Amino acid sequence: MATSNGSTAIRDKILASLARYRALRIGKFPCAFWRLSARPGLTAVVDYRDPETGKLHRFVTTLPMTINPGTIAMLYFKRWTIEKTFNNTKSNFKETKAWSSNTRSLENQMRLTAMSYNLMRVFEEISKTQQPELIHPSDKKYSEALEIRQQQAQKRDRFVNPLFFQARISRISSYTIRAVQNAIITGMSLQCFMSSLVARLVSRHQLIGEH
Repeated sequence: MATSNGSTAIRDKILASLARYRALRIGKFPCAFWRLSARPGLTAVVDYRDPETGKLHRFVTTLPMTINPGTIAMLYFKRWTIEKTFNNTKSNFKETKAWSSNTRSLENQMRLTAMSYNLMRVFEEISKTQQPELIHPSDKKYSEALEIRQQQAQKRDRFVNPLFFQARISRISSYTIRAVQNAIITGMSLQCFMSSLVARLVSRHQLIGEH
């Protein structure tokens, strides 16, 4: 979790956006807290107790103890969303090998891959805003899975962390990527292309864990 001077501003922005997590108290249940470190001043440990499973997670961090422990726990969880990007680039973009050993070629490959990913992401996210009452099929599938987990947890007198019911960064669907490719090949207009993405949206339903 240590950061260089150049990334301090980015880190502060992320921490500010996560301020709503505070100490990650759900009702009267404290899910995350600081514990003493064997190396005070250098590293610290955050304990996070999953309210769904009761499993204890421990995170080692160099961030100061002035940062809420719930924020630290969620940062560790959120960092894995980058894996969804890697999955898209490897599985859908077929970027599994380096183009060349030349530094300039590798830089161009990374830039073009990032630009392609961002373009796909923009198209998919914009399509979701066209009909606010509808959601993407992948989001509905995720929500239904969360509802099942919530029901199972309640039978054990537990619950799913409510933060899981908030907005998330999902993997770009294969349909969106294929639609972009087909639109480029066929010369489809942007309006028709976006309409095809919106047509994929489905009805949302209220979950017992949402609030």
